Amino acid sequence: MSILLSTTRWTDACRELAAQLEDHDELLLIHDVENDPVTERQSTSESVRLIAAGEPEYCSGKANTIATGMEATRHVWTDHDVHPPSD
Repeated sequence: MSILLSTTRWTDACRELAAQLEDHDELLLIHDVENDPVTERQSTSESVRLIAAGEPEYCSGKANTIATGMEATRHVWTDHDVHPPSD
């Protein structure tokens, strides 16, 4: 499963989500630009990836980061309140 999180800095939510990842999961931390504070955080897990969305065009910053994350995901993604099927 892929978790998309739009953020510009490492937060408690990032830490908590990263700690809950299982072998087949990934956490995509989608930020705006390469020098956002979140990029200073070095991940010790290949399951946590930082992705720069760049400046939004014709949409909000949040919509831009989520669209970028959807393109970069390696797995199925869904809204947070839906449980994906086991297969």
